[in-house]
Amino acid sequence: MVNLIFLFILLVSNPTDIIDNPPGTVKVQENFYADRTEITNLDYREFLYWLKTNYGEDSQEYLLQLPETTLLDSQISKLYDLYFKHPEYNHFPVCLISYEQAISYCTWRTDRVNEHIYLKKNKLNSLPKTINNIPKYCVYRLPSVKEWEKLARIDYEEKTIKKLQKKSITKANCHNIPESGFLEVINETKESIPNKIGIYDLFGNIAEMTSTKGIAKGGSFCNTEEDCYVGNNFDYKQASLWLGFRCVCEKSY
Repeated sequence: MVNLIFLFILLVSNPTDIIDNPPGTVKVQENFYADRTEITNLDYREFLYWLKTNYGEDSQEYLLQLPETTLLDSQISKLYDLYFKHPEYNHFPVCLISYEQAISYCTWRTDRVNEHIYLKKNKLNSLPKTINNIPKYCVYRLPSVKEWEKLARIDYEEKTIKKLQKKSITKANCHNIPESGFLEVINETKESIPNKIGIYDLFGNIAEMTSTKGIAKGGSFCNTEEDCYVGNNFDYKQASLWLGFRCVCEKSY
């Protein structure tokens, strides 16, 4: 297996936080954590790199997790390929990922982070070959509809709200354009202003999958700002350029 060390540059935004907060997350309430941002292109490419390295680039394990570019025409597919692979877009939200692929990413992330915590707790440099079951210190998953709405109801700091109002800045990246125009308007994951606990882009930019297949929340660049309110659901049937995801997490350590 590939040495795990390379993973933690991306999985652990601040290694000193790992005992308090699962990597990449902020605490919402007791034993419920949420990602600061949507999963990025770089995050998802790391997942693919691990699969390709461990199973091979011709393996079903790897091929089944590739973004679904067959859904696009050739011109848009080339733009997406640039968006997904070019370093300039590393920290932009990944899109064109199916519900099943998002679930697979959550499972993979859970396994890698649990391995890292196991190594840290036991002061090891590598996993023993004889170990079969790593303890489930934490579990990453998609949020339920109610959990996502709970995150979305957490407002901005009062001074931030006043600043936004004074400058007539909107909270959401919404343009009401077709998804084919994604490259012109999609924003980096930390380009917006975070809410008071440090979560970015719950509204606009790209919509976020929930644990209920076919229901996304928050709206995207395809929608108007009026569409992007807490209680509104956005239906989807397949991977789309306006659709991505973030993880939530529970821990047992």
